[in-house]
Amino acid sequence: LAVGELARILDQSQPRLSHHLKSLTKAGLVERLPEGAWVFYRIQRRGWADRLLQGIFSKLDVDSDPFTTDFNVLQRVRANRAQSAASYFSEIANDWDQLRALHYPDAAIEREILGHVECHQFERIVDLGTGTGRMLILLAPYTQEAEGLDQSHRMLKVARANLNRAGIGNARVRQGDAMNTPFESDSADLVIVHQVLHYLEQPERVIAEAARILKQGGQLIVVDFAPHELEFLRESQGHYRLGISEDDMMRWADSAGFSMQPPRRFNPPSSLDKGLSVLIWKAAWRVYQPADPSVSKLSVAEQQSKPPPNVSFEFFPPKSDSMEAKLWESVARLTPMAPRFVSVTYGAGGSTRDRTRRIVTKIAQDTPLLPAAHLTCVSATKEEVLGIAVDLWKAGIRHIVALRGDPPEGIDAKFEQHPGGFRDSIDLIEGIRNCEITPGARFEISVSCYPEQHPHSRGWDQDIAFLRAKQDAGADRAITQFFFEPEVYFKFLDRARAGGVTMPIVPGIMLQPNFKGMKRIADLCQVTLPNWLYEVFEGTGDDAVTREFITANVAAELCHKLSDQGVNDFHFYTLNRASLALSTCRLLGLKPQAVA
Repeated sequence: LAVGELARILDQSQPRLSHHLKSLTKAGLVERLPEGAWVFYRIQRRGWADRLLQGIFSKLDVDSDPFTTDFNVLQRVRANRAQSAASYFSEIANDWDQLRALHYPDAAIEREILGHVECHQFERIVDLGTGTGRMLILLAPYTQEAEGLDQSHRMLKVARANLNRAGIGNARVRQGDAMNTPFESDSADLVIVHQVLHYLEQPERVIAEAARILKQGGQLIVVDFAPHELEFLRESQGHYRLGISEDDMMRWADSAGFSMQPPRRFNPPSSLDKGLSVLIWKAAWRVYQPADPSVSKLSVAEQQSKPPPNVSFEFFPPKSDSMEAKLWESVARLTPMAPRFVSVTYGAGGSTRDRTRRIVTKIAQDTPLLPAAHLTCVSATKEEVLGIAVDLWKAGIRHIVALRGDPPEGIDAKFEQHPGGFRDSIDLIEGIRNCEITPGARFEISVSCYPEQHPHSRGWDQDIAFLRAKQDAGADRAITQFFFEPEVYFKFLDRARAGGVTMPIVPGIMLQPNFKGMKRIADLCQVTLPNWLYEVFEGTGDDAVTREFITANVAAELCHKLSDQGVNDFHFYTLNRASLALSTCRLLGLKPQAVA
């Protein structure tokens, strides 16, 4: 509702209502939705705010005054909206009917759309370019909530009136650009784009935006005209493109990371000399295929005889003598698993730099392991950082994990470039590559990446471009932030490959049996913890044995699912817990090797 409408319903002054709405919006209980010269407000229907509001509403006697009086005024406001919408639609009805007469009946098209969704129950559907709201009305029974987006304020009036007339309570509309939507990433199960793309100069941007807002495993349905020669539609209907070709759609979908099925074609009525064919495409997030397609054909025995995966382990520098003893115990116990390398982290702000250097040096000199030292840009000049790199090389370390690093105040703090220091991880990688250590010297460089976006990212385009820049600067591999659903990794991998990132992207697997601790880290890093993870840890409390059993099995199951699609390298965040890493490795088929 707009402020003026609320003022009429509640019989309050607009300034007073505006003050209250501002407070409710700031508290997160109400959403503010600008729409041209208008501003609409609606209650928040998701998360904690929805639960709080529903709890409040359940305590109210809405069948008594003043609620019944307000409701009657609300009905009159809606009737006025419907009258205004009908007036506008009567202006465009002739154009609308002219277009509909040129193609296959809408009812048949809608039956085909329903055939794609009627066996599903979605949490959230988004309709990009909602127009009259017809798709929202059609799909509302199959979802908990639906939201339509359109740039036209007048068309949104029509959509709101139609939704109200149809008695649809779980669908809403708002103003916005389908190429740059206000929706959160990974927030929808189904996105539909119905008869929109032919109006646009850059329809591929809508497909890319649909990819951004879809959850892992989400679906995309696109309905549009096949290529045609009806030039008059450019002037009479405002069509920018005379249809959408199958080749264009497949290319746009592939670039966005979708696996697009061939379209279903509906030709115009035979009574027309010239008409419009309608195409319906369905797409889902592409699943990354194994490098060897024969993997899927292996028998159980052959699967069990497959080579075991390659693993690497991350340790952190201890803060006390007792913790250091535990670290070296973990190193000794994990050495027989023959990891490709082991990495040693920095603390926030580079607080453990000297300890990191001492530990990786000892690993290089006293064990058969290949250590990788974390190196960051924090709290040091370029000369100091590169001096450490030279010392590492002299100590026998040939692998660096190059990171920007967290500020001393923690991950939430704003990063400030040290005077004379490296600007970011790209600058650091270039510095390492250009550092004259000794003739022929070349560090192996690993970098970080974020399958659910960096916490400070402005969007996927920025994230992927930054990862590509790390590669171009000289990175050899990327190691992901931890995650718990295989689709998160595959979706990110598709985005990275589409963005020109060709270096290996190694999944980072968290081994944290303390669920509260894991949730704290996940909140800081904006990592999604799926509902099933809460459920399996629920009630484990102080039962450390059960928690460790769950942790190892969750990690191993994730690795198995990734391995089924051809992933064979895994990096474990051990938290210096050898038993968990060992259990997970054994579940993956790794066996201890003799240590020379």
